Amino acid sequence: MPPWLTQPLATLIAASVAVVISVINVIISLRHDSRGAFRDLLTEHVADLSDSLHQIVATSAMIPKTKTSVSHNSWCERGGKAKDKLMACRNSLRYPLWGITEPMKTLAKLPSWVAHAKEYPEYSARLIEAGNKFSVRIDEAVFSTVMRGKRPRFLHRWRVSNAEKNMTKIYHEFQALEKKKG
Repeated sequence: MPPWLTQPLATLIAASVAVVISVINVIISLRHDSRGAFRDLLTEHVADLSDSLHQIVATSAMIPKTKTSVSHNSWCERGGKAKDKLMACRNSLRYPLWGITEPMKTLAKLPSWVAHAKEYPEYSARLIEAGNKFSVRIDEAVFSTVMRGKRPRFLHRWRVSNAEKNMTKIYHEFQALEKKKG
């Protein structure tokens, strides 16, 4: 033992190290608990959200394939119900999924946009493809958020935003074509 290290000084150093380690453990524990609580909040709604995302794209894909007005109206009605379900999920998850819930409003419009573009198969197919990619981007962001226990990362918010812009661009191209022909 070095001559400068006395018994009281060694005790003081050991106690200081113990206090620092205890503080670090408390911080880590609090951080872990908050992530767990965030994750629990999301998992309550993830099944409904993923189901409504799937229903939006699936009903939209069926609309152009309809042959009769009864069938068309039935699929449009299902699309409306899927939209309502998505909007309910969106409202429940607005703050935990900040940055990706606003674009969900655009995805909810997909069935009506596809129904509007039914007479133009190339546009309805492009809208469905863009809507599917959009839905996948939202799924990726939600999955990452649940796994990390934190809000969506910038990269995921950016990807969702780009997918939204792509789908909106296709619809605006369709509207311009319709105005030209109409």
